[in-house]
Amino acid sequence: MKKIFRFLIFFIVVLFFYFRIFCDEKIINILCYHKFYNVDEVIDEKKKDIFSISSERFDEHLKFLKENGYNVISMKEYLSFLDGVGSIPDNSVIITIDDGYKSVYDIAFPLLKKYEYPATVYIYSVFFGGKNNLNEDNIKEMLKYNIDIGCHSWSHPVLTKRKASWSDDEYLSFLEKEIVKSKIFFESKLKIPIETYAYPYGLYSKEVIYMIKKAGYRAAFSVVPGVNISDTPRYALHRTLIFNLTGVESLKKILMKKPMKVKDVYPMDSDVTEDKTPILSASLVDDSKINTATIKFKLNSKELKNINYDFLTKKITCQNRKPLSNGVYVATINAKGFSGEEYEYSWLFVIGKPADTGIY
Repeated sequence: MKKIFRFLIFFIVVLFFYFRIFCDEKIINILCYHKFYNVDEVIDEKKKDIFSISSERFDEHLKFLKENGYNVISMKEYLSFLDGVGSIPDNSVIITIDDGYKSVYDIAFPLLKKYEYPATVYIYSVFFGGKNNLNEDNIKEMLKYNIDIGCHSWSHPVLTKRKASWSDDEYLSFLEKEIVKSKIFFESKLKIPIETYAYPYGLYSKEVIYMIKKAGYRAAFSVVPGVNISDTPRYALHRTLIFNLTGVESLKKILMKKPMKVKDVYPMDSDVTEDKTPILSASLVDDSKINTATIKFKLNSKELKNINYDFLTKKITCQNRKPLSNGVYVATINAKGFSGEEYEYSWLFVIGKPADTGIY
């Protein structure tokens, strides 16, 4: 009897690892929109910046998702999935909209209702309730139709930008206002739990994530491009910015990208380091589907040269020619698959002085 029991345990363990290794895992694309305008609207051309999406284009995007087998899921479904207590369909997509412009209610909301799609709108405290912004009535109406609300800070600053004169405590106090106080503000105003946070400008660091966890958010979102898989940290989830020139063909390319599975990146994701001459590196978990001769390494969209790939360790290394200045950097590795697919992985780090939060 004991032998049979042991065999069953062994069989279940083997089966578990088989499915983890050989079955396709869920890939979640998260799209990030900002503001909208009607095509027949008389509008100052100067106001049509790169984030202004026409109603016609947004409708085309939603129609493409509907007709091509993509499943737009709600934030609540995604959070349950992250917690391991819910499932999501294949080809899952999440629609997010940042800042809280009134055009979200006037233009995007009717189109989302038309396609019966959920979305999450991220708002910030000082940009709330004015003439051109969402107000309480708008939000309460949208909540009835599966539109979630998340926090986008108090005043939309660069959270990773620390004044030279600030002590560690002063910097953390600044983060607390932008992350914790804003959550309390919206929960008091709207009488709903605020469970997710979108970083202003998509920028984050270890100190920022420390405060996000302290505030009790269940997930947080950058605008570091790429897809999300099971290994993606829930406080550094990827989103892809959608611009006014992002047509259906561009959207299709975004959704067809494959995740490049990597480990041991340096500098680490969200790291704050004073090393201005880091040797950038990452190791591929699996290179069997990737044409390693096509590997490219970019830093803030600038392609780096002298890339080295070690076939034995699967480690990619390269170094920027000049010392890096203080600031935020997004490192991106991409390559072609043998069947023409595009594989990509991106992460973010900060050159600057780290603050002592007691977590290092």
